[in-house]
Parts: sequence; C-alpha cells; structure tokens
Amino acid sequence: MRVRADAYTTVQAARTLGGRSAMEYVTNERGERIRVLLEIEEYERLLEIEEELEDIRESEMVLSRLESGEEERIPWEESKRRRRG
Repeated sequence: MRVRADAYTTVQAARTLGGRSAMEYVTNERGERIRVLLEIEEYERLLEIEEELEDIRESEMVLSRLESGEEERIPWEESKRRRRG
C-alpha cells in the first residue's frame, strides 16, 4: 500500500522499549493522529494483556452468576465423575 506524502506528514515517537521506539503515531497534515505503529514486542504484550482481561471478565461473569443463583457450584470430585460419564 502506498502512502501519499501529503496525507501522512509526521511520525512521532510515543514510547520507548529498551531504548528504542516501541510505538509511533502517524499524523495527517493537520497533526491529528491517524495510525499507530508498534514494535512487535509491544504488540504481543498488548495481546497478552487483552487475553488476561478477557479471562478476568469471564471469571467475574461466572462469579456473578454463582452469587445470583443462576449457576450452581459443583464440587471437583462430582465434576470429574460427570465428565467420565
């Protein structure tokens, strides 16, 4: 994809990772941020954080259903028996 020089005029360093730029903003001719460029390490770190947050949200939803009575707690041994058939 070619980038027109008049549309993308500035790239600003926003963070550093190990002394080098980890994230940069691409701005348009008005100085508005329109894209973000990330180092792969930063991108992977953000993906890990996103996965952790999803796990926390799911845990909170299950806990809420347990507290409201929508779900029942099943002892571990009972759960294993049910899985075996």
